Amino acid sequence: MEFEGNIHVPAPRNVVFTEMQKPEMIQKIIPNCKSVEQKDGDKYIAIIHEKISKISMEIETELELTEIREPDLVKL
Repeated sequence: MEFEGNIHVPAPRNVVFTEMQKPEMIQKIIPNCKSVEQKDGDKYIAIIHEKISKISMEIETELELTEIREPDLVKL
């Protein structure tokens, strides 16, 4: 699954930078995400619920913050 795009948040950069590394905030920005738990440092485990026609499934996937430039950028 790939996501692209930018999100503009009207808040101070340092606040957004800190918040975007919290599992509960990561969960909010991923479509159909049921949960996110921090695994180790910059790695997280997410449960994503997907439904296609009559088939629904929950997918467990590993997420990683791949680029961090405080306070300007957090790339997932």
